[in-house]
Amino acid sequence: MVCQNAPNPKVARQRHQRAKRSSPALGRLLLVFTLIFWAGAAFAEEPRAAVIDAESQEKVVQLLQTVIQDYWNGQDGKSGAGTNGAGSNTNVETAFREASKLLPYRLDLRFAIASSLLGQALQTNGQPLIRKVRNALQAYQEIQALDTNGFEAPILYAAYTRAIG
Repeated sequence: MVCQNAPNPKVARQRHQRAKRSSPALGRLLLVFTLIFWAGAAFAEEPRAAVIDAESQEKVVQLLQTVIQDYWNGQDGKSGAGTNGAGSNTNVETAFREASKLLPYRLDLRFAIASSLLGQALQTNGQPLIRKVRNALQAYQEIQALDTNGFEAPILYAAYTRAIG
């Protein structure tokens, strides 16, 4: 007795082979669409084009060169701690904040603020650590607001949010 609901093995094998043939083609098609989407998003013009005046740019360059040189030479800590002193990161953070005020659309300056805050967090424990990380998270949120197509700030935000619970 043959069960009428049982699938015919020959038909089932044919369906499987058809699905196997179309699966790579579908995968390639999805890959092509994904690549086109990301390429279009990467090369799209920013809606808010920042006008950078030469005077502000020059001030930022001078400010950062001075502070970074002092940081690497260990001159701002004056405690013999060199580049590992807490004052070093605070001064670097302050310099990047001032530079970011002069050129608010420069995302690299905002990433530097977050990095210096995280550097300060590594030198503390307890509530000061969490406070510094939360300030860095706020910087990442500001970056996300300015660069909606960016991926680095949301990834870092998620990682540090998870790290502090």
